[in-house]
Amino acid sequence: MKAKLLVILLLIILLTPLPGRAALYRDEMGGAVELSHLPRRIISLSPAITEILFALGLQDRVVGVTTFSDYPPPALAKPRIGSYVNLNLERLIA
Repeated sequence: MKAKLLVILLLIILLTPLPGRAALYRDEMGGAVELSHLPRRIISLSPAITEILFALGLQDRVVGVTTFSDYPPPALAKPRIGSYVNLNLERLIA
């Protein structure tokens, strides 16, 4: 449940244009994330999100994908961070 909420929150953050000032986002569990600028480095934790990021033209910002992210073909060249169940934390942090 937490992983799904995190994925949804990250997707909302990535797709929402930010104003000139910091933006505060809250999830349904009361957690908050404050962003002062658009994310420059994105790690996709789902093959579906990888496809969406590439479709939005954000492939240059994607610096990591899951083991199962194989579409579109350029996603195969991105570094692998494991799967959403078995993340490689060292690669994720790097």
